[in-house]
Amino acid sequence: MSIRSTRQVYLSIIYCFIDTAHFETVTGQLLEFEYGNGLLFNQSLDAKFRPDLRSISNSTALFEHTYHYDLNSNLLAVTDILMPVNTLTLGYDRLDRLTSADGAWGRGYFSYDALGNIISKTVGNENINYHYNSSNRLASVSGAVSRTFSYDSRGSVTSNGTRSFNYNRANRLISSDGITYQYDGHGRRVSKTSGGIKTYSLYNQQGTLLATYRNGNYIEYYHLGSQLVARHNDAPQQADGLGYTGHLEDDDLALTYMQARYYDPVIGRFYSNDPVDALGHIQRGNSIAHGFNRYAYANNNPYKYTDPDGEFVFLAIAAVGAAITAYDTYQTYQNEGAGAAAKSLAVGGLITAATGGVGKLAHSAYKAYKGAKVASGAESAVQGVKLEKQLASESQLTELAEGGGTVISQPAKQANRIAEQHGVDAVNVQKVSSSAHTAKDGSQVQTHAFRDASSNKVIEPKSIIDENN
Repeated sequence: MSIRSTRQVYLSIIYCFIDTAHFETVTGQLLEFEYGNGLLFNQSLDAKFRPDLRSISNSTALFEHTYHYDLNSNLLAVTDILMPVNTLTLGYDRLDRLTSADGAWGRGYFSYDALGNIISKTVGNENINYHYNSSNRLASVSGAVSRTFSYDSRGSVTSNGTRSFNYNRANRLISSDGITYQYDGHGRRVSKTSGGIKTYSLYNQQGTLLATYRNGNYIEYYHLGSQLVARHNDAPQQADGLGYTGHLEDDDLALTYMQARYYDPVIGRFYSNDPVDALGHIQRGNSIAHGFNRYAYANNNPYKYTDPDGEFVFLAIAAVGAAITAYDTYQTYQNEGAGAAAKSLAVGGLITAATGGVGKLAHSAYKAYKGAKVASGAESAVQGVKLEKQLASESQLTELAEGGGTVISQPAKQANRIAEQHGVDAVNVQKVSSSAHTAKDGSQVQTHAFRDASSNKVIEPKSIIDENN
């Protein structure tokens, strides 16, 4: 089966996300598609319809990974053909829980108690120990991160040692240290008020975030859960953005909003009970060994399962954290120069933050722009502009990694969160911006990021396109 020219019109702009796509006949999985910017994605499947090879190329190979599994379909290894230093190897216990993750960050180890609680986590040179009370609730963590936790009568975290949290009768977070939240009838967060400024979130019928508005101004538009597509120059910059599995990263809380609950990527646990109880997990096909623990994420196996709404885990077809999609391409650049930047193109979901920020400690990544801005009859010309913007973004990342750009603040507002998640000293965390590049279509491209002043390590970069320049 195949389709051609998937486009979306928004605010009088036409975005071409996929030009041509081919699918596997039985499962409907993507086998090949062409991005709006001309890049070609290819995927081959094994006898069990699991990905065993993925590549992205134009005239040359930009990305090539092979995937290896055990008899239970746990992902054992991801081999990076072009950049072997990024190869990932994984290990599991008899309950299919992740116990080791070795990659560019070094060695990684995870251990659990009989109830599926993480009791220790080591990633590279950082170690965190977990301590639980008699109610199976996390009381504190020590080591690289030190926190204490308090709970209400329903088992939701009311304090994590740095912030307080208040919930409504539906167990939805409604306030935290002066920040308030509101929800719709489906339990989706539709507004956030911080510092007197209200930001609204709009969703489609599937619950995917489509757009955010602040004080009546259009802020950002998301296509099918992708990161930044377009921004208006008269709108204030928004801190929160989409992260792992397309969920909203709340920078004020330093938590991931996953609709039914909030998830802490540093400790690898939810802040409230799973609305689906153990019996519900069994009825839906999950093991009682995993369904009993109502704070754990994705059966402690985020490379095999994903949790789309904070209620129940699903087997990820792609088997690497989240299913591959036509809008989910990353460009990683850690420890690389400009000449190698193009070869760091990677597919979204490969390295996951689900087990306490493994992916965030592994490397910083940013999403390549998915939508080639096109006008009718001028696709090829605009694809050239699109490539120009991508190359500009890569150059800006190199600029920041070499200590260039403008320091907006040091320490940055989110220095403590960045320090916890990325293993750097909070006093060295800078908020930086690159020089701006004006493309041939008149728009400007600029990269904003955090940076460790002691090493120039670039963290959580985000490229911004000013369409109205």
